[in-house]
Amino acid sequence: DGGVDAILTDPNSDSSDLVLAQSKFYKNITFDDIRDALQKMFIFYKDMIKGNYHQYNDRVVKQYMNLDYGDESKVYFVL
Repeated sequence: DGGVDAILTDPNSDSSDLVLAQSKFYKNITFDDIRDALQKMFIFYKDMIKGNYHQYNDRVVKQYMNLDYGDESKVYFVL
């Protein structure tokens, strides 16, 4: 899944900003945990832009491809 548990656009933003979110429970979280989770989501996003879909779950890829966001959209990575 590329570390992404939710993919959506923000309907309240002017440019349908893209939100990639990961939901995990950490009893104790470290800087390295945060860095690794964000890096995994960023790699997923870059792969989607490049069309490198083969290593990801079909459901996640389909969800990403069905989103309507544009070149002016901001991208938010949320933990």
